[in-house]
Amino acid sequence: MLHTKAYAKVNLLLDILGINGNLHDMCMIMQTVSLCDELSFEKIQDKKIIIVSDKEELNQDNIIYKAYSIILDKYPEQVTCGFNVELKKHIPMGAGLAGGSADAAAAVKVFLQEFRVSPTEAELLSLLLSIGSDVPFCYFGGTKFVTGRGEKIQDIEIELPKYFLLVNPNVHISTKEAFADWDKFVKDSGYHPRFNEGNLLDGWDYYNAFELSVFPKHPVIKEIKDNLLSLDAIFALMTGSGSTVFAGFNNEEDVDKAYQLLSEDYWCAKTIPLSLA
Repeated sequence: MLHTKAYAKVNLLLDILGINGNLHDMCMIMQTVSLCDELSFEKIQDKKIIIVSDKEELNQDNIIYKAYSIILDKYPEQVTCGFNVELKKHIPMGAGLAGGSADAAAAVKVFLQEFRVSPTEAELLSLLLSIGSDVPFCYFGGTKFVTGRGEKIQDIEIELPKYFLLVNPNVHISTKEAFADWDKFVKDSGYHPRFNEGNLLDGWDYYNAFELSVFPKHPVIKEIKDNLLSLDAIFALMTGSGSTVFAGFNNEEDVDKAYQLLSEDYWCAKTIPLSLA
C-alpha cells in the first residue's frame, strides 16, 4: 500500500489575457499550501482504477481515471497493474484550490514511479497538461510564475506571509461556468489585462481578475474578503475561479482570531505556504 498527499494551491495573482483558440491564456503566480487530500494506492492485477472516496460522487467522476488512462495509452508495455485508490478529501471541491488537479498530479507521481517510466521534461509536461491545466503546477509545486494555458512554469522568489487562512462559503463554481461568465464580462466591459509575462517582474500585487465577474454573482464571497481585511489580514483575495477566499497573516494570534470568528459561519482552514508539492 502506497500513501501520498495531494496539496492545494492558491493564486497570489491571476489575470486573464484573452482567448487563444478554445482556451484562455493566463498570467498567474501560484503557491502550494499545506491543506491536502490523502491518497492510498493498492496494486491490483487488472489494468484499471477503482476509487473509493469519502465523497461518494468522486468514486465515478474523478480526474485520476483520466490520468491513469492517458498513461496506459502512452506507455502500454510499462503499465503492469491497476490500483484500488482510497481518497480522503480535505480540499473543498469547486473552490478554486485545484483539489482535483492536485489528486491527479499525486497519482501521476505514483504511476510513473511504480511503472518505472522516466519521460523527458517535455514529455512529462505534455502528459500533465493533457490531464488538466492546473496539473503541471500541482505536480511541481512551490511558488511559480505560470503563463499560457498552464504549460509555462518558472520559479519565482517572493516574500510570503507565514500563514494563510482559507475561507469557503460552500459555493461551488465550476471552471467552465467561471470562464463563460468571464467572457460575457469582457464583452460587456472591454476589460484589458493588468498583468502579462512582460511586465510582471516590474512589479505585481495580489490580484484576481475573476473577482470582477464572480463577486456580482456571488456577493457572499466579497463579504468574506471584506471581513478578512477588517481582521488585520495583510491581504485577502479570491483564489482561482472561486469560491474560496484566502488571507495572509504573519501574526499567529491574528490568524487564530480570524479563524475563530469566521469558522462559526464558514468552512475555514489555517495553512502555511510550502516550497514543494
